[in-house]
Amino acid sequence: MNPATTQRFVRDGALIVSQNLPAAGAANATASLDLGNPPGRIVDDFDVILEVPATPSLVDAHAITLTVKDSPDGITFTAIPALAPQTITGAGGLGGPVFSMRLKLPDTANRYIRLDASVAAGGGDNAALSTTLSLAF
Repeated sequence: MNPATTQRFVRDGALIVSQNLPAAGAANATASLDLGNPPGRIVDDFDVILEVPATPSLVDAHAITLTVKDSPDGITFTAIPALAPQTITGAGGLGGPVFSMRLKLPDTANRYIRLDASVAAGGGDNAALSTTLSLAF
């Protein structure tokens, strides 16, 4: 089985974190997930899943930006250079679409990861909705 092309579906409830979207013009982050210490951790053994429900209040041409960050100590987080930030943009008076993405972490990823979300100023009130970061095995 090729780990680079294998899609995983089993989720551990202890490895799912959610956070309400921030208010317009603000940012926040989920709690972190502990991937364990290398060499016991092999990034090919799991998928990272980012999810956001439809955001009907997201104003046209305004965006929600999602960034996966990592940390060696669980305190200081930085964007993972190999993973581009993902953007959800409001359009057509309908807000933003459902967003779901599976990705693989680079081998250089640190022990802790989290999902940061920011909403553009004037982006509307979607604070009752949540972002979710999870691992699938």
